[in-house]
Amino acid sequence: MRHYLLTVKKMNLKTIYIMIICLLFLISCEKDKDQVPSEIKITDIVYSTCNDSIDYPSIRVTMMGDNQLKIIHYGAEFCCHDTGKVDIKFKKKDNVMKLREIDLGPPTYCFCKHKLEFLIYGIKYKEQKFEIIESEHSYNRDTLSFALNLNNSIDTLIKFNEKNAKDRPEIGEIISYPNIYEGKIVIIDGKFGGWSGDLLCDYNNMAHRTRSDVIIYDETGCLYLTGNFEVLYNEKELDPGNNDNIDAKLKVRSEVNLLDGKPILGKF
Repeated sequence: MRHYLLTVKKMNLKTIYIMIICLLFLISCEKDKDQVPSEIKITDIVYSTCNDSIDYPSIRVTMMGDNQLKIIHYGAEFCCHDTGKVDIKFKKKDNVMKLREIDLGPPTYCFCKHKLEFLIYGIKYKEQKFEIIESEHSYNRDTLSFALNLNNSIDTLIKFNEKNAKDRPEIGEIISYPNIYEGKIVIIDGKFGGWSGDLLCDYNNMAHRTRSDVIIYDETGCLYLTGNFEVLYNEKELDPGNNDNIDAKLKVRSEVNLLDGKPILGKF
């Protein structure tokens, strides 16, 4: 009887040991699903300066030979800076290649569109799904999803839905899509910036018409108010020369116009 109990104990220990090994194996396999095969790598990352003539994003995919895939993202959104530092992080899960765009420059209140291109080495000819995730410094941070049957002759342009103008947009959206908002009447909930030069605004890239123009801003960006616009609510007097009025809540209804391709609020 004692011998039988010892045998059962040994069997139980052996069973537990096997179960632990199997569990570790399964965890390892699950982890591997999220990894990109070691033969795949991304190189030759290049991006252009701001190009706000792009109203909506598109992706060009071209097979360059030797299992090299070139991807160009038109309308990739980053903060307005000239650091030239952009990276692509990637992983593969369930046959989906996830490509995350990383803006390595400092965050700003200015968002603009760029042409971003890069090469993927070691990709195989097969049906492949992609997800391109825009930088966390972009205004909208879109995820662009598409699938292609990759072969040695593929060269295609994928267009994504054009954005529609909103009645109550954030300022950053007007800055990002000026051509969509040109001539539109919008309501802006923001704060009064007066003539302040101490706000986190991209002053060099803001359309400015007269010396009496004042700033309205929110968490996403800054615009000048000029000409005729309707004040719907002002927490304090709109006196640009009084610094005590800076940061006061301000709501306006205004037409969006462009000066040298840059948006400005007000009819003139």
